[in-house]
Amino acid sequence: VIQNADELFDHDELSAVADIGWPDCFNSGVFAYKPSEQTYLDILNFALEHGSFEVYNLFICGDQGLLNQPFKGWRDKPPAFRLPFIYNMTSGAIYTYAAAFKKYGAQNHLIKETVEYGEDKIPGVSFDQSSPPTDEERMRAWEVGHPDYLGADAYSNIQKAIDHALE
Repeated sequence: VIQNADELFDHDELSAVADIGWPDCFNSGVFAYKPSEQTYLDILNFALEHGSFEVYNLFICGDQGLLNQPFKGWRDKPPAFRLPFIYNMTSGAIYTYAAAFKKYGAQNHLIKETVEYGEDKIPGVSFDQSSPPTDEERMRAWEVGHPDYLGADAYSNIQKAIDHALE
């Protein structure tokens, strides 16, 4: 937290920032809701029955995949339920953020660190490293700032692909 964000408490349930990779979903990094036992039980029961749609070979971001299902009506709510991106700026240095951060950075309230989870962090979850990641998994890893620098995404492999395309 780099600036006071108390105004989030003035927002109705469920107010959130659109996810940069899938704007029809909200990003669960920052959202406003009214805590209640009923909301808790609804989410818990949904989790036990359905789980999260976000399980990848390389990492899990289960909270977002879980929360977007019971609150799936968020996308169709009025614009007042969509928080500005300044509430969910990512710390990664992705090229599209540079210009926006230069213009809007002073208004930023929260910056989040992208965390990659491994099987040693999540009991009962196995990440099969014997098979290479799918194209979708590699793209998602690039999007969150975790390309495979020593493997398929190594500079030498990228250079080979460029050279081949220019032939």
